[in-house]
Amino acid sequence: MVMKAKSFDSFYLLCEFRPGKWGFQIINRDGSTKSAYSPGDGSWQEVMDYLRGFTTRYKGTLPWMQ
Repeated sequence: MVMKAKSFDSFYLLCEFRPGKWGFQIINRDGSTKSAYSPGDGSWQEVMDYLRGFTTRYKGTLPWMQ
């Protein structure tokens, strides 16, 4: 799943890096990695709660893949 920041141009690529542990990679518009993070206990709910306030689900083609 990909989320996009509402007020700036960053993308959040969600991933499960081991069973039950989730996090995301923050990617700039040009495709370069900005950072990676796993909030709280790394549960899906913690990740979604963290992102809910400032992102929205992104369903388009990622800019660096065009």
